[in-house]
Amino acid sequence: SDDGLTILNISNAQKELVQVFITDMNGKNVYTQNGISLIAGSNQLPLHLSDLSAGVYQLTVISEKGMKVSIRFVKE
Repeated sequence: SDDGLTILNISNAQKELVQVFITDMNGKNVYTQNGISLIAGSNQLPLHLSDLSAGVYQLTVISEKGMKVSIRFVKE
């Protein structure tokens, strides 16, 4: 969006804390958000990505129990 805010939709089985990391394709960490509290069910996380250059990135969500999910996305 114009204000650089991107909404990440996450469905979670239970309430827990997660961390979000974004790395570029060189593996350099370009964004970190810690201590995000998810509820059981559908969650919408606002991510401020206006500082990221156009390119391909990997977003990783790590739960406090160590579960890890990664997706790749393109910022235009």
